[in-house]
Amino acid sequence: MAPTATPEAVPLQPKSNGDVDKLENAVVPNTGLTGQRKTASPPPSFAAHPKGGEVAGADLAEPTNIAATNISDLAQARTFSALDALVPTVAADPAPSLLEALVSTSTKLISAGMTFTLKLFASYYGPGGTEDWPTLWGALLLVRRQFNEAFGIENTPIVQGTTAITDPNADGYQLGTIAAKGGEGGGQTDAQGNLYVPAGNKLYVYSPDNELIRVDTLPFPVLDVAPGPNGDYLYVVDGDLIKQEPCAGCAPATPKKLVRGLDGSYKVDPTFKLDTYTYGPKTITPEGYRIATDDQGRLYVAQGMWTQQQVGTVLVYDTDGTLLTRFGDSVSGNQNDPSSYELGKFNNLNGIAVSPDGSTIYTTEATNSRVQVWTKQADGTYKQTGSWGSTYATDPNHSGGGADGLNAPYDIGLDAAGDVYVLSATDAKVVKYHPNGEKVTQMYVGSGKTTDAATPGSRAHGIAVTDHGDAFIPQTGLVMIRV
Repeated sequence: MAPTATPEAVPLQPKSNGDVDKLENAVVPNTGLTGQRKTASPPPSFAAHPKGGEVAGADLAEPTNIAATNISDLAQARTFSALDALVPTVAADPAPSLLEALVSTSTKLISAGMTFTLKLFASYYGPGGTEDWPTLWGALLLVRRQFNEAFGIENTPIVQGTTAITDPNADGYQLGTIAAKGGEGGGQTDAQGNLYVPAGNKLYVYSPDNELIRVDTLPFPVLDVAPGPNGDYLYVVDGDLIKQEPCAGCAPATPKKLVRGLDGSYKVDPTFKLDTYTYGPKTITPEGYRIATDDQGRLYVAQGMWTQQQVGTVLVYDTDGTLLTRFGDSVSGNQNDPSSYELGKFNNLNGIAVSPDGSTIYTTEATNSRVQVWTKQADGTYKQTGSWGSTYATDPNHSGGGADGLNAPYDIGLDAAGDVYVLSATDAKVVKYHPNGEKVTQMYVGSGKTTDAATPGSRAHGIAVTDHGDAFIPQTGLVMIRV
């Protein structure tokens, strides 16, 4: 469905390949032809020939008693000579020297040796191995990856992070499986492109090429994770606390900060605290079913569904827990009248995704089955600038958009190109959009691999999207692999 408004500033648009070298047209004298000048070499000098026409200066001393039968051939030869002066000679790539050949062979042998050794070590030190030493394993993989990148060698994954199980059944995608399975986890990439995917009390970390780097054990089951720029710390939503919501007297599901120690494990930072905020007459403790970060490590909290305080608002925090701004409120009035779709407000807010620079935020609402777009203003506040999905005109009863739309979208993610991936929970599918709301494709990711709205067990509620555009669904153990 087309958006009701176009964002004022859409980030992360892919760069155009339309800028090409412009070649200057050069007129070849007395030939009526045009050529393309590709070099800055000076053109040949031309002067009047005694027999008429123009020729290169080197031919001026030529005898004038030329037989008439040879004039045509001579003119043709001189024309080709003039053309040749305008067309550069392209030198063939020189053959590699012996030293270059030795270096190339040596680097490939070293890379192959590292790959072979790490494959042997994988079952011992790798994820799920006998010793399972995440710090050492991660360091070894990093050394290999940087070596391969430095010498232009393809970095094939040691521990495969995804496995294709079907032929493509969506434009440009095929369905696959992942090791990270369990819970309703949703995740995100860090500034280096590593993907963090929670599944229960396990955290699976994938490299940009979908290599499984490590599996960490977390202090409690995690519902959502948003990493700092390099993964040294994580913001998480405690899944045990969310299970209690809404519950009078229960502890609020306030996002926690986990810090990675020297041994590689994550532990709760007891000093970290998020500011409370005022909502109407009340002072509210921040809670969130879904969270996100930008590349500066700022935290974005979607406080809405499954929280004790029945509010709908987005909170933006600095890395020290200082509240920077908040925007949006819950819709008011009857849930079955037009006010329930009021733009700039939320009807059961849940999913949130943020551009790397924090300039654009996307939110989803389960009841309204829509996406809203928010753009950062000069004063640091956010303005609602776009929306797509259901409206009062298309879905007055909040029944969901069905096969061609969104139906209770619980989570949302972005790839590096800025494309938007929305997890439509009720019909267990991921719908991919361009940043302006134009639908690109969709794929069913329920446990039955097809739409199955009547079976809650087949549904999914959390999504984690790689920079490349692969969408991980840990609840069903499936992944939308871009091909």
